[in-house]
Amino acid sequence: MDSKILIAEDMTSVREVLIETFNAIGYNHIVGCKDGADAWEKIQNESPPFQLIVSDLNMPDSNGMDLLIRIRTSDRYKNLPFLMISEMSDQSHIMNAMKSGADYYLVKPIKAPELASKLKIIHQKRNEAKTS
Repeated sequence: MDSKILIAEDMTSVREVLIETFNAIGYNHIVGCKDGADAWEKIQNESPPFQLIVSDLNMPDSNGMDLLIRIRTSDRYKNLPFLMISEMSDQSHIMNAMKSGADYYLVKPIKAPELASKLKIIHQKRNEAKTS
């Protein structure tokens, strides 16, 4: 698929597994970065723009919540689909991310069928938004 996706994940091995998982379900235009600050810089400078942001919640320096809030408070990027990922599965973290504007929250390890399902919903929402 031709969707351009940014993955913010501080652990190189996990980031590589995520990229492989996206590749396995048909996404080939993936850009990885190490934290929210690096992601924000790439988001602002990338052309054509990203169609989806996938971010780990816990990262040093600038975490996923910092990135999500920057995106949701930006007039230019506020509608950019955002998938939060984390090892934390407690309801408080999930609800906090969703209240802050995450479209979805997936608990690591991410499995390809679950990821594919969420991405299908994201694409459907985007197509509905374009036609309304």
